Amino acid sequence: MSRDPRDDYYDNDPDRAERERGSDDGRSERDSRVVEKARAKVGAPGMFLILNGLFGLVVVAVLSVPLVFQPEMVVKAGRDLAVQQPPGPDRQNLEQQMDEAEKEIQQNRTALQIKNLVQLGILALGNLLAIVGGFRMRGLGSYGLSMAGAIASLIPILTGCCCTGTVFGLWSLIVLLQPDVKAGFAARRRAAYSPDRY
Repeated sequence: MSRDPRDDYYDNDPDRAERERGSDDGRSERDSRVVEKARAKVGAPGMFLILNGLFGLVVVAVLSVPLVFQPEMVVKAGRDLAVQQPPGPDRQNLEQQMDEAEKEIQQNRTALQIKNLVQLGILALGNLLAIVGGFRMRGLGSYGLSMAGAIASLIPILTGCCCTGTVFGLWSLIVLLQPDVKAGFAARRRAAYSPDRY
């Protein structure tokens, strides 16, 4: 039996020597235990990656209305905020900023909408990556996508709202780097190609 180079996840496996000799006695049962142990560890962080990514997509959808489709809403909200402030330099500064923003919208509306659309698109892709990574993590389907989802969540403001993804991304990364979780991914991958799948 030739060794799959992707089995490097099994470097810390105590049964590695036996596996490489080609002994398949009890392999399915051992792999089943390894997979169940890994699934128990990745379940919660994977779910939080998914929920945080879904929350981020909702935030992107809500922000797209004023930033892409109706940029005047931002100016109107700023003017309403300025009216509520007491007279003084802060109020004058805010009114001046709103005048400049309104002028920019009138002069460069399309360019501003495209810029905002690109920025929101990047956020949407980051959230989608976190969602896919969370699903792949929970199913022990793809170690690479699981890591990508965790790393994307680690980047502040890329997933969720503000820094909500950082905690879940760090938690997921810590879990994914554990040797028994890596072994679970490798066992699950091997089981997918075996004739007696579990």
